[in-house]
Amino acid sequence: KLILFFLLTFFWISIECIHPHPLDPLTRSELNLVRTIIHKSYQTSTKLNSITFQYVGLEEPDKAVIQSWLSSNTKTKTLPLPPRRAFVIARFQKHSLEITLDLSSRSIVSTKLHKG
Repeated sequence: KLILFFLLTFFWISIECIHPHPLDPLTRSELNLVRTIIHKSYQTSTKLNSITFQYVGLEEPDKAVIQSWLSSNTKTKTLPLPPRRAFVIARFQKHSLEITLDLSSRSIVSTKLHKG
């Protein structure tokens, strides 16, 4: 029974990887990319100057973009996913940051600074 469980789990994971959905959570590699982009943009030299991540998640595409992707996507023709973006809430130098990143261009799209 345990072997069957692992086989079914492996099968399910491999199916999900073959057919990704635009609303899937960020993958491990995307999370690592977020961390890399932010650490390059916010250089830290000491613990007092460090950045801490409070939240990292998918910045969902507009509903119209998802509907267009779903209606155009058929079993015979697979369209590329809409651009993936991440939304981050972080603390840096005693301030809160809201950061939006474009993962395909590996860049920060917007940043909001909240003092305190």
